[in-house]
Amino acid sequence: QVGIVPVRKDGCSNLFDQIKGVCGNTVTPVGPTSMQAFVSHLYSCVLQRNGSDAEVNGWSVMFTSNKSTVSAMYTTFFTSAEYKLRNSSDKDYATSLYKCILFRTPTDAEASFQAGALGFLTRNALRMNFLRSAEFQLSMQSNLNFLSSYGVE
Repeated sequence: QVGIVPVRKDGCSNLFDQIKGVCGNTVTPVGPTSMQAFVSHLYSCVLQRNGSDAEVNGWSVMFTSNKSTVSAMYTTFFTSAEYKLRNSSDKDYATSLYKCILFRTPTDAEASFQAGALGFLTRNALRMNFLRSAEFQLSMQSNLNFLSSYGVE
């Protein structure tokens, strides 16, 4: 996809190995490199469709005018009637969080572990855990300096 930086070009097994320098490199940025790319990514990843120009531009304007936050946008998309029509299983939901928030495909063990956490966490709580994770914060802030200004608590 246009605007998405490739994940782990150096073949490192995970972001934390990169941070620790195990791979000989610093963090390889992942995720969108512009607000338009970020909004487009959410439409294609969460809702599995392209956002119209009006939709993408509308969300971009809301962000840049401080009328929305990253957290609020993820909440809006993942709790929308359109998303709920997908009737995703817990494992599918967890997989979507990895793909849409962390910009990578989880291992089967990761997806199963997070799906299991939904036995005692709500989907909203699990989503917020992903948004507050070091992996999301570090990778996104590498590309989008505005992120912390737009409400990932």
